[in-house]
Amino acid sequence: MQETERRTPRIADSYFFVSHWRVKGLLEEVFTLLKQPERLPLWWPSVYLAVEELQRGERNGIGRQLALKTKGWLPYTLNWVLEVTEVLPNEQLSLRASGDLEGRGTWMLAQDGDYVNISYEWEVMVHKPLLKQFAPLFKPVFALNHRWAMAQGQTSLALELQRLKAKSYEDALKVPAPPGPEPEARAWAILGGGAILALLICWMGLRAAREV
Repeated sequence: MQETERRTPRIADSYFFVSHWRVKGLLEEVFTLLKQPERLPLWWPSVYLAVEELQRGERNGIGRQLALKTKGWLPYTLNWVLEVTEVLPNEQLSLRASGDLEGRGTWMLAQDGDYVNISYEWEVMVHKPLLKQFAPLFKPVFALNHRWAMAQGQTSLALELQRLKAKSYEDALKVPAPPGPEPEARAWAILGGGAILALLICWMGLRAAREV
């Protein structure tokens, strides 16, 4: 998976990412999975904890709204609403986010031989009070959290495609389960260790400056 931050937003609590996936499968299979957000907790459980449909929308899916509960490896959850805003079958799927997150996302797909190239643009502002308050300080950590979530997504999607292609129920059971949510205890331990390291580096820097 490739991940880039195309530009640095001026607003401290806003982010813009472009993720690139490449999975073995057919365009129609991938698009079908992405246009069914209600199935996300089944094949991408590390990030999507719960989904509830709020509004069905039109026959092509535009206007459909779903309430989502999501998380990354950091020990917090986000509650937001996904609204489908554009559907180009087997090519592009766009959405609007509101709630703890506000912004837009766009999936773009293209068949490349036996593989599907997938790009996802995610431009979003964080409204969850705690994250908004500390955004200037922890922005690199929040960006890392997003990259982790997307890496889990590519792995999970590849496994789900294998499961769908299984010739029998027994073969489907042989496909490994997708990665699950990161244990909060481990996430807190990583954050705590990172904070201690950062404080130690600052202390050493101040001490070195005083000795000059």
